[in-house]
Amino acid sequence: MKAAAYLKLARMGEWTKNLFVFPALLASGETTEPASILAALIAFLAFSFTASGVYCINDAIDWRSDRRHPVKRRRPIASGALTPAEGRVAGAVWIAAGVVMSFTTVSWRLAVVLAAYVALQAMYNAVLKRIATVDVITLSLGFVLRAWAGAVAIEVEASLWLLATVFCVCLFLALIKRLCDLSSVRGESGGEEAWHAAAGYQSVDELNWMLAVSAACSVITFLMYALSDHAAPVAGPGVHGLALLTPLVIIAMFRFYRAALRGLSDSPFAIMTQDAVVIACSALFAVCAAALLTIEPFGRAVDSFFGF
Repeated sequence: MKAAAYLKLARMGEWTKNLFVFPALLASGETTEPASILAALIAFLAFSFTASGVYCINDAIDWRSDRRHPVKRRRPIASGALTPAEGRVAGAVWIAAGVVMSFTTVSWRLAVVLAAYVALQAMYNAVLKRIATVDVITLSLGFVLRAWAGAVAIEVEASLWLLATVFCVCLFLALIKRLCDLSSVRGESGGEEAWHAAAGYQSVDELNWMLAVSAACSVITFLMYALSDHAAPVAGPGVHGLALLTPLVIIAMFRFYRAALRGLSDSPFAIMTQDAVVIACSALFAVCAAALLTIEPFGRAVDSFFGF
């Protein structure tokens, strides 16, 4: 039973967040290089291990508050399946494993990025998560570090427009997480008085405004990256064709928002495995993006047809 509790505590289902290490590989033009693919996979696992360690320690700190939340109270420490001390030990083990794995790449800078991520999360838990808007900015920067980790692992420069896109998309998802929390609490009688977000978010209207801004910025920065002059020489001619996939991005965003309003989960990433439309959009985006970035004749044909 404890083994299952430890696995649940590590939230391995949340490893989907660490897919953000791969955009640098896709945009580098090195998707057919075995060494680069291996380095990106190592970065993914190293970040996944480290993030799991952070989750364990977070839950060991927040277990009292989690017990008052209708969804978070099912977490291993909040439910009593594990003690806070066991959670802290598990967290230290996961983080150590991630750092050790990072040194198996050719670049020592991956370990530095992981250390920066752990430091950022420590500041987040100590202070920043209690400051409205600063909390979601901090979480978004954590995803920028993921994207940067993917770049340093394969030793390529990270595009500023690509990092800006990651930041804005993750800001949207962080705000969706806040909406998930509010919606799940409101869905349970008496829950709103028993639990409050650490940063004090209490108004859906406030979150709606910020979600609209972050969603718009996400689409704009995505288009700016796809259509930028510096992207094609690095990622190949098909990168401009990514702009044609914008409708898929918008559909997925709308579905994330719709699911969050229903408050069925405290994690927006659960939507990626539960919403059929989001799954279909994500799969279609991945297939089309891979074709545009790795099949040069196809990429050139799309560029020529649409006049990119």
